[in-house]
Amino acid sequence: MSQTLFEIVTHVTRDSCRAQARAHSGRRNRTAWILCALMAAGVAVLWAVGSKFAVWLTVLLGILLMQMLLQSETLGWRLYSARNKEAHEVRLTFADGGIWVRTRVEETRMDYGAVTGLFEDAGYLVVRMKHHTPLVVPKADVPGGQADALRDMLCRKTGQTVRRLRP
Repeated sequence: MSQTLFEIVTHVTRDSCRAQARAHSGRRNRTAWILCALMAAGVAVLWAVGSKFAVWLTVLLGILLMQMLLQSETLGWRLYSARNKEAHEVRLTFADGGIWVRTRVEETRMDYGAVTGLFEDAGYLVVRMKHHTPLVVPKADVPGGQADALRDMLCRKTGQTVRRLRP
């Protein structure tokens, strides 16, 4: 194993699953909001001309908006509910040669090239991976308060930029 840069022991929590869900739905939400705005403009035109379909399309638009508002919350709840309870504790090792993920049920090594996105909010750093569940790192669990150093190292090693997650 190459030189260890960061060793983090963390646990799967509801909040970490919510951060993962926000990272997952971030790009899709932008497109969905644009489509809803276009649909709202169309519904406004239907109301202006007195169409009998305006009421039904307004109801449909309301349902779509509610679904979008609740999407990351429900996805976070589903991720937490479906988690493998044997893999509750996660040991992450960030080394020169790659990332090691260890739980009671798996031990996986991944290259930094497998990272497809980096996201962060006030409390979490989310590392999206090819063919692997995203890694959610609570900033409070990074030893010595080095969360910024971990984020900078991941940016250097992966060539990715960090995107902010909305609360």
